[in-house]
Order: sequence, then C-alpha cells, then structure tokens
Amino acid sequence: MGQGAYYKAEYGGIKIELFHTNHIPGEAETPMDAFITYGLFVDDTVFISGDTKFDLELIERYQDKASIMFHDASLNRNAVHASFEELRTLRKETKEKMYLVHYQDNTTDPDADGFAGLGRQNTRYIFG
Repeated sequence: MGQGAYYKAEYGGIKIELFHTNHIPGEAETPMDAFITYGLFVDDTVFISGDTKFDLELIERYQDKASIMFHDASLNRNAVHASFEELRTLRKETKEKMYLVHYQDNTTDPDADGFAGLGRQNTRYIFG
C-alpha cells in the first residue's frame, strides 16, 4: 500500500513514533491518499496500528522491532479495516505477539486462533 509520513517525539522519557495509516476513504490506495490517521510505536516495543486497512508494508516495518502488537481487525473484509482473513496471512511469529482490537462485539476468542488474543476493553496492559 505504500508508506506515509513518520514522526518521532520523546516526552517524559517515553519515545513515540507516529506513522500515517490508510484508513478512509475506502478508495484511498496509500496513506498519502487517505485522511490523516495515525498509529503508534511506543518505546521501540509496542506497535498500535490504530484504524487502518491491511497494510503488509507497515506491518513488516515493525514486526521484528515490536515485542507486542495491537492491530485493528474486522470479522469481515471491508474497505477501511484490516480483516481477520488478511491478518491470518501474516507469519506465525508476528501473529503470536499480535492482539486484535477494534473488532465487532460478537467476536469470540476462537476468532483469534494463532494470535496472542483479543485485546480487551477496560484492561490495563503493563509492559516491563
């Protein structure tokens, strides 16, 4: 899909890298064609996709750097979110450290087979 802009900042000892994602409109082919939406890479450890279509180039940029990944996921293919079907094509090592988020309410744990699991609302994740 092609990469968009990247911005880096540090605040209070926390390193943050923002990356442009390709979310809406559905017909946008690259992040540069899309509305401005961002994901985060925190402390060279945690990848958070934010809202995005499936973007293999983006995932490949971070999959070996990240210790844990949170990725937007939809049960069904659609024009503006990555689908379970697309995410299941990722290599095993990437899926094992990826939590799926922003999924439909009727999603169940078996839908996350091969992934680290489903990210949970109102849950605090602590990273050492």
